[in-house]
Amino acid sequence: MSNIGSDFYRHLIRRKKERLKKNDIVTSKYQSNVTNNLSFKDSLVSKVDIEKENNNYILKGKKVDKIEESPISIVKENNLLKISKKDDVILKTKVQKSILEELEEGIKNNKKFDIKLEDINEKNIKNELNKIIEKDKKEVLNINEEILKIDKKANIYQKSEYIDELKIKLENVKKRLSEIRKHYEIISDYYDFKGYSNLNNTLLINSIEDYSFYKNADEIDELVMNCKKESEKLSVIIDVTDKCIKEDKKILEVKKYTLKRDEDFLLQKEKISLIDEGYEKINQNIKTQDEFLKNLNKDISYLEDELSNFRLFDASKSLFNNMFRIGLCTNLMPLFPSFRLLFQVIILKSATDGIRNFFNPAFKKEIITKKVIKDYINMIYENKNNIDLLTKNLDGSISNIVEIRKEYISKFGKFSDVLDDYDVYLKKMDLTINKLNDKKEELVKIKKELNNKEQKVLELKK
Repeated sequence: MSNIGSDFYRHLIRRKKERLKKNDIVTSKYQSNVTNNLSFKDSLVSKVDIEKENNNYILKGKKVDKIEESPISIVKENNLLKISKKDDVILKTKVQKSILEELEEGIKNNKKFDIKLEDINEKNIKNELNKIIEKDKKEVLNINEEILKIDKKANIYQKSEYIDELKIKLENVKKRLSEIRKHYEIISDYYDFKGYSNLNNTLLINSIEDYSFYKNADEIDELVMNCKKESEKLSVIIDVTDKCIKEDKKILEVKKYTLKRDEDFLLQKEKISLIDEGYEKINQNIKTQDEFLKNLNKDISYLEDELSNFRLFDASKSLFNNMFRIGLCTNLMPLFPSFRLLFQVIILKSATDGIRNFFNPAFKKEIITKKVIKDYINMIYENKNNIDLLTKNLDGSISNIVEIRKEYISKFGKFSDVLDDYDVYLKKMDLTINKLNDKKEELVKIKKELNNKEQKVLELKK
């Protein structure tokens, strides 16, 4: 193919130079071989003339009673006919073998005939070029449908990876469209059949090369112009190319959008993941309060028991000591008569006070109140404050998660079908909100219990 194309171009360049010297150089070339050609002029039985109708030449044969000289001469060389009138060449054309046979039969047998002289190379050029144009036009229409499908699918509701797939499809479309556009530019813009070898049609190239040898410049230019008119059928490629360019820009914009969307979604998922950490902290604080409440229950029970037993042991020791003091006073007074009265008074006063306190319940409560109950009241008060603060933080957390959930649905709900784990993280937020509400109820119960325990401890203080 490349050799044919190279020879073809060399020939066209040579012909272009030769035209400047003599416009019918190809005619001169064939005229030099007339002596070797078969001439019908001297053997005409029918009178033959040539007419032109609608840019088509027609050989017309009229039946005659006697041999008459025709106004034209016809010389053939293989399938090439050279028709002249008064030594002026009217037409050079290559025709099918069947046309030659029909012409010979009509002349020799004195028949009337009308034979349309259709140049076989011109016919091949038009037919093959038309095939290329029709094929390309059909391909352009198919491409247009593909672009419409891509355009319909190329939207922000797709996965970013799917947009990449559409981009690949569009690149393939652009490549195919580029090849067709080359054909269109060759046919519509070039002259002297320049670039036609790139149409990759052997019959077309060979026909152009052969046609250019025996046709003059005007005839070649006329055919080229006819080909240009045919290329208008392919002008739809201009609109489709514009669509392709716009679609390419659209895909870039959609890809940019989906990348940003996926990046925001990833950040949102990370934010939602932090909710679990917040929940665990709140849950741990509630466990701490619950543990404190359990221990407080034990301590209050212990205090209630101690009100009866704890101070009793201490008072028993005091009673024994005081009785010992009374006995000691009684036994020592004879040994120290000078201090007898003062020592007796002091020891007896101390002993009797100790014995009185042992039998006084208020004294026991006072000791426990001062050493223990006050600390418990402070701890209960501190934990109530902690629960209030924890409840406030929990309400804030619930409110924040509700807002995050609204934002999540607003920004990404319309993309739920293409965003992985969308439903997973939505359920995670719903579950966390439910769990936090449950924990809030637990805190209410714990605070109520602390109020009850506080009241009970205060009653112990009375």
